[in-house]
Amino acid sequence: MRAQIRFEEKKLEKYPSISVVIPAYNDAKTLELTLQSIFNQEYEGDMEVILVDDNSTDDTPNLAKKYNLKYIRHECNMGLAKSVNDGVKHASYNYICIIHSDIVLPDKKWFSKMIPYLVLDDTVAAVTAPSIVPKEVWNKWGFWEKALHSWEILWSEKVKNYEYGGEVDYTPIKNDIFKKEVFLEVGGLDGVTYRVACEDVDICKKLQKKGYKIFHYHYQLITCIHPMRLVSLQSCSEKIHNFLRDKESYLENTGFVLGI
Repeated sequence: MRAQIRFEEKKLEKYPSISVVIPAYNDAKTLELTLQSIFNQEYEGDMEVILVDDNSTDDTPNLAKKYNLKYIRHECNMGLAKSVNDGVKHASYNYICIIHSDIVLPDKKWFSKMIPYLVLDDTVAAVTAPSIVPKEVWNKWGFWEKALHSWEILWSEKVKNYEYGGEVDYTPIKNDIFKKEVFLEVGGLDGVTYRVACEDVDICKKLQKKGYKIFHYHYQLITCIHPMRLVSLQSCSEKIHNFLRDKESYLENTGFVLGI
């Protein structure tokens, strides 16, 4: 049995500036709650917010006007990975927080609690946290939404070193803080091979091959309010396709099926 190790919250004397990148595509129903939770943060450093609109046809452009943020709109739909990369390219600061447009941060100190684990360890490339789904949202999901979310939770919480926080092999890249130089060093997200799915597994694999770690902070639960939509079926289909095509590296990185 793995021994429990006391988990101590870390603090910094000076908090670095961060750029928050939000990729969005027709997410107006959830985006405002995401933005509110970000702009309500009581972060001690400077913060900029970059919203990358992947050619939405809903009210996303009007929502963007309500907030003090950088707004980037694609002329055509380019996919999740390229939206994230575009936001990182326009980021002013060296720490990049990637927040999906269906994520609500749990409290006003989320950034302040997460970023020390990235700043204080040169071997850590990213820090992440688990997500929960409200019952009323979960009950509206179909089979594929539930399957994909359960898969992400299972492998993002396979912590190696600590009971309450530590190194993981995988993060779904939906509520993570990266070092910008490391993100760029491995080429960012692969939006060509993985347009709507598996870009997360791919970058985790590339980070680990470079010797970097991903830190999982158990205590900082975020809320996922992702609505049920057809893109989830597309995403699941692409995950299956990519898994079959590249199953050896997939298994090596995640321990999927093997239970490693």
